[in-house]
Amino acid sequence: MENPNEKRHDDRSKLEGSVLCANFNMSNWSTARVVNCSKDGMYLVSDTAYYPGAPVIIRTKDYKRLPRLSSSGIEEMRQTTLAEVKWCKPASQNPTVYEMGVRYYDPWY
Repeated sequence: MENPNEKRHDDRSKLEGSVLCANFNMSNWSTARVVNCSKDGMYLVSDTAYYPGAPVIIRTKDYKRLPRLSSSGIEEMRQTTLAEVKWCKPASQNPTVYEMGVRYYDPWY
């Protein structure tokens, strides 16, 4: 049975790896861990909180070394992208770690 509160448009693929995140036009990069991704966005875990609605830039630390857990997931994982923070909350098991969902901005071309 589908969850009526689910807002995802596409399936997520499990794909774990390290990325760097920063508020757009800022130089304070933080490390985050990708938990899963789709063609529209990612679920990340970070030690830095980001405000919902904020534009963030995300870069993979080492794209070639990311585990290929899903053939569709690796195609959906972008090397460098601009995204909007859709939600961010403290992790239930560790309130100094934050879980967040981001949605990629559409390319302009």
